[in-house]
Amino acid sequence: GEEERVMLTVLLHNDVAIDTRTPGITWYRRHDNQQFYSKLSYSDVWQPRDGVLSIINFQSHHQGEYVAIGDNGRVTIFEVKAISVPSTNIIVITAFLGTQLTLTPDVGLYQLKWYRSNSGVLEAPRGDDDTVIYNSQQYHIRNVQYHHEGLIYGYDGSNWFGWKIQVQSQPSDFQTFYVAIGSNFAVMVPESGRFEWYSISRPHPLSTDPNVVIRDNGRTFIFINFRKEQSGYYRYTDGNLERFIRVVPILETVTKTTVYGLSGETVTLQSE
Repeated sequence: GEEERVMLTVLLHNDVAIDTRTPGITWYRRHDNQQFYSKLSYSDVWQPRDGVLSIINFQSHHQGEYVAIGDNGRVTIFEVKAISVPSTNIIVITAFLGTQLTLTPDVGLYQLKWYRSNSGVLEAPRGDDDTVIYNSQQYHIRNVQYHHEGLIYGYDGSNWFGWKIQVQSQPSDFQTFYVAIGSNFAVMVPESGRFEWYSISRPHPLSTDPNVVIRDNGRTFIFINFRKEQSGYYRYTDGNLERFIRVVPILETVTKTTVYGLSGETVTLQSE
């Protein structure tokens, strides 16, 4: 019968599903460079059903060749190797429906190849999704939808970078600010307390971001030389209270710094 060989890269310590997209499959596994194959039966580790072989908690010794033989005599040999991406290299990101999201390593310039995890198997990004644009530097989603949830990986030949995307509906209660590109602007929190600021697309507090200034225990949040790519949703929280703002860029020449009070007033920030 017809024979096909497929190379697969999977994630170590994950549940992996090898999908032939064909019913009526019998699965075999080749043993450690031996010339014989053994038939796979349902077990705690191997779970063949409906043309899909699920391997639970994939381990390094599960690597090797898996053979799928169809009722029509078609043979597909899957050569499976596993990679391990340290959890410290995986960033969890929350994105809102309908917004834009850009993934790129925080430091350094890398020539990246991008992969998407599909049931533990690394694949090239979806070719049928015209909202995803990627190059060697970044992976950009211009209209976030629920099917974008999951794990995205970038590989530069020696280092793996990972992002776990979680998608949720947009907050119902937020204020929108229209900010001129290249201007400085500040937002003042009306509530008392100590606040941390976050960008929706990044898990780390913005207190570590050199492009913003945060004063008064988080009650004053200032952008310096606002850039278009800094638009989007931001949230501030004291651990209990959580509020959102949305920043929309506009093309306008502004020479002063404007402070937006979240309680409604607008004042001018004096230069130091």
